[in-house]
Amino acid sequence: MAFIEDNPSRHRNLRWHGAAFSQWLANRFPQDPDIAELALIDWQLRQAFDGPDAAPVQPEEVAGLSAEDWAGVGFRFTPTLFVTPLRCNSVSIWHALDQEHVPPGAEPLPVPTWLLIWRKGWQPHFRTLQATEHAALIQLQDGTSFAQVCAALGEQFSDHEAASVAAGILRTWLQDELIVGLTRGSAQ
Repeated sequence: MAFIEDNPSRHRNLRWHGAAFSQWLANRFPQDPDIAELALIDWQLRQAFDGPDAAPVQPEEVAGLSAEDWAGVGFRFTPTLFVTPLRCNSVSIWHALDQEHVPPGAEPLPVPTWLLIWRKGWQPHFRTLQATEHAALIQLQDGTSFAQVCAALGEQFSDHEAASVAAGILRTWLQDELIVGLTRGSAQ
């Protein structure tokens, strides 16, 4: 009731009324950030479900790229993609509630992590991202080519490890249907 009083609806459709709920919870319960994170997960899963359709890139399309193409190719990601930082074990709490188990107590995460939410087919999904995958995703969203991302990985890992990490990330993104287009810029 307090949320409704503090945030009267500006839309005829109640569907949009919860957009500010997670931020309202964060302000109202700053000592319990898990509450706001759980509300944000719920809201963004609903947004992903209702989001625009986009056909995923097929692995064969990527496999057919030439060496010259790889020098400048980037990726366009699904329009339902949402990434947010997490401070608490909200994903563990969500999974326990979803399985109708007693959820663990809220605890701060030892290191900040990132949550990825998107729709695959007709089903919303979410998972956490490791720092390396998060950095690659952000770089590509900013227009960096995949070759440049691989070069950055080469500064963190041996050549063999960098190639393995890059291939693993790309394989996961294709399986998760996150990539919906290839961009072709110039190699830098």
